[in-house]
Amino acid sequence: MFASTPLKPQDVWMTRASTESDLTYHIPPLDTDRIYFRIAARTGGVIQHMVPMGHLVLLGSDTEWRVTPLNDDAVTPSSISVRPQSFVGANSATPQLLNNVCLYVAARGGHVRELGWQGNSSSYVTGDVSLRAAHLFDSLNVVELALSKAPVPILWAVSSNGKLLGCTYIGEEQVAAWHQHDTDGTIESVCVA
Repeated sequence: MFASTPLKPQDVWMTRASTESDLTYHIPPLDTDRIYFRIAARTGGVIQHMVPMGHLVLLGSDTEWRVTPLNDDAVTPSSISVRPQSFVGANSATPQLLNNVCLYVAARGGHVRELGWQGNSSSYVTGDVSLRAAHLFDSLNVVELALSKAPVPILWAVSSNGKLLGCTYIGEEQVAAWHQHDTDGTIESVCVA
């Protein structure tokens, strides 16, 4: 899959079935042809990330989108459906997946958000994980995320002010506890081994 070129920021290309780079197609289209679509968005946002969850989720700079087949079979050139899920948007920091939740940084305001499937509404719902520690995020941005999954899940975030933030995150227990780690210098990047 490919998405968001400089000239086509809302376009998505999926290669032909069982190939890594074949973007050929037929007229009329076959089910095994490449898939190409442009999101019919209300604004001129950019696709920032493609996230494999229960469905394919596209995180745009102003909208979160769910990509599914029109019915319950496979996604094909003639059976693709793209529906908006929320209108928050994501920045360029790479989202992190933990269990069935996507943790990402909001496009505006720099808060970390969670995106997960909600069965009673049959859609992906997003929530602000930073709400109870807003003082660590307001007027700043998160430039990078990393996730350590064991022994306790901790989401690590690099703030635009050079501070290292951590969030002990256990979604099934509704735990999201932020902590700041002070150093003698500034943090530029973070990774987890």
